[in-house]
Amino acid sequence: MIVSSAIALATFSGIFTNYFLGLDARLSLYCIGICFITCIYFLKVRKSGIATNLDGVALAFLLLVSLVLYWPLNGGFEGPILLFFLAIPVYLAYFLKRTGYYIMISIIYAGMFGMFYYYFLHPEEIIPYKDAGIQVIDIAISTVIAGIILGEFSIYFKEQNDRIKAEIEAKTEVINLQFSALKDLDNYKNSIFATLGHDLRGPINNAKGLFELLMDDEISKTQKEELIKVASSQMEETAVLVENILFWARSQMGGMHLNNVNFEVNGAVQAIIDGSQNSIKKKKIFIQSNAANLMYAFGDKDLFLIVLRNLVNNAIKFSSTGSIITINTYKNYRGEIEIQVLDEGIGMSESQLSQLFSSAKSTEGTKKEKGTGLGLKLCKMFTESNGGKIHAESKLGEGTKITFTIKEGSKAEVIGSNFKFIEVD
Repeated sequence: MIVSSAIALATFSGIFTNYFLGLDARLSLYCIGICFITCIYFLKVRKSGIATNLDGVALAFLLLVSLVLYWPLNGGFEGPILLFFLAIPVYLAYFLKRTGYYIMISIIYAGMFGMFYYYFLHPEEIIPYKDAGIQVIDIAISTVIAGIILGEFSIYFKEQNDRIKAEIEAKTEVINLQFSALKDLDNYKNSIFATLGHDLRGPINNAKGLFELLMDDEISKTQKEELIKVASSQMEETAVLVENILFWARSQMGGMHLNNVNFEVNGAVQAIIDGSQNSIKKKKIFIQSNAANLMYAFGDKDLFLIVLRNLVNNAIKFSSTGSIITINTYKNYRGEIEIQVLDEGIGMSESQLSQLFSSAKSTEGTKKEKGTGLGLKLCKMFTESNGGKIHAESKLGEGTKITFTIKEGSKAEVIGSNFKFIEVD
């Protein structure tokens, strides 16, 4: 569009220049024709939003024919039209590939030299200037106009190159970021799978050893009962780990679908507490649930339970013997159900807290318990999937409080469950 508008303006000014200089009237007619053609081209490109190679070559051909007709009427070898012939190769460079450009330019130059040779043999067909003053003025004006056209070409090509360069740099930056993200993800998954392999092998091998001991007739009934308790506790921990792995794997493969229902919150909390009794007794800690009344949430119940179970297990992991874990449930000012899990454990530093939901590293518990670093990442992912938010507060040596939210539900639409309900005064 820039090129066609520049040529249109140049030829429009040529209409008046040729008239006032007293040059052949046909020159003004040619200028009107070129101006009309380039204006149509301008409107066409503006409407379609793109100039095709065929459009560009067609316009170049029309301009070339016009210049050939124009040349003998404007002083021939003594006139300024050769300046405008220079614009054609620059113009074609945008539309043609290197090979096509060289072929087209060779044809154009061959035609031009043929034209020059013809008029060299027939100089009488060239219309000369009336006097030297008109010649100087015409060449000066034409030089300015040709310079403006070539300048517009150069600016346009520079802007196109700058735009392409900027796009390439932007795409390169995106590719680098994607590559870095994929590399981090790959490292994270490798770390997860390496840890999972270790954490799954350990309980399975331990369980295998325990079952072999249980089959030993020399072991007393009391010892067998203790071994069964240990095996049960290990299987419980392994079941939680496997559940986390399966949900994480589904989320990574894009196969996780939400099943949003209304459910009673306090019953879900008590179910998690009941399921954690072995771990609680093992570490000799206490857990309590505080809720003013029954509340109902709306969301994916399984995701909610995984989040709460992971937070309770995490609190148990970092609690010392004799400490208390508290679960508070209430409705906040935004009309959401808010659940807090507070412990009196070892707490975290500010740097640990800032990376709590993003780091793949796992910290040992107070009894040297190990983990995968997957649980809290799942808590954040699943809380947000349920339309809620999660955040943590902690001070080193003073314990941790993790709070997450879920949308409030309706009592009238609660789907039956196997939760054990409790009422707290």
